[in-house]
Amino acid sequence: MNETEGFNLKLVDKINFLVITLATIIQIISALSVGGVTGGLSAFYQGLPVVILAILIYKVNLNESVKAICFGSLVLITTLALTYFSNKLDLSTYSMFFVSVIIVALYFKEKLILIQGLLLNISWIAMYIISPEKLLGSNWSILIIINNLIIVDVS
Repeated sequence: MNETEGFNLKLVDKINFLVITLATIIQIISALSVGGVTGGLSAFYQGLPVVILAILIYKVNLNESVKAICFGSLVLITTLALTYFSNKLDLSTYSMFFVSVIIVALYFKEKLILIQGLLLNISWIAMYIISPEKLLGSNWSILIIINNLIIVDVS
């Protein structure tokens, strides 16, 4: 049993896998209700690789720190892709950026949280450089991205 100070890390792995899978299912159901069968199938085909990667991360015997970063990065990269390819910026997609940090925080290791926070900052800066309106909406400016980064880093 992989435990740290009485904390079952296998359970954390299972919770992270379930969170990612359920978030994907919710996205598919949402797309199905808004876009009909076509929208649902499109979301299913987009979500399938995410669930497959989550299964691989869950099943492969990796160091728990690596597994934590992999789970968090999977959510982060998926959210970046959703943000970039979607035509709208909504709160549910935006909040998934924070879920990527929360997933890593479940392992209760400060170093991992700092690494995931750094990855989040780097990804937001890259997204801002590539397409600021996709990340911040139509009223974007350098002050808004700096403000967002500060708020995220302080919290």
